[in-house]
Amino acid sequence: QGLVEKAYQKQADAAAYKFFPGMWSAHSHDFVGYGPHDKPLNLARQQAETEQMLSKSLHVTERFKVLSFRAANPSHARCRVHDTMVFEQSAGTLTVDSVSTDDWVLTRHGWRMTASRLDQQKPSWSKRS
Repeated sequence: QGLVEKAYQKQADAAAYKFFPGMWSAHSHDFVGYGPHDKPLNLARQQAETEQMLSKSLHVTERFKVLSFRAANPSHARCRVHDTMVFEQSAGTLTVDSVSTDDWVLTRHGWRMTASRLDQQKPSWSKRS
């Protein structure tokens, strides 16, 4: 569990530097993402939108909290995580609170996320005064 939590922390650290490749470094080459109701996500579009948000932001923070961790066997795990991402921009702040269920597999390169299912997402915008 500790190594998977470290992978989430690396992603949060990369977000703080607005370094998109670092944010995706723990994803497997065959990663798949699902939105609500298991609808497949367009990953290229999602990545482009995230990169655009990073470029518009003055400061980015991301925090993860592992809500549950279940190891199916020593090389496969499923985590339920709460992720809060904050994009501070000149016009205001966008906060995106998400809960997802992520599948991980242990590879020769370490733990890699193979799938993520978005269970809940709540964006909120606060305008700068």
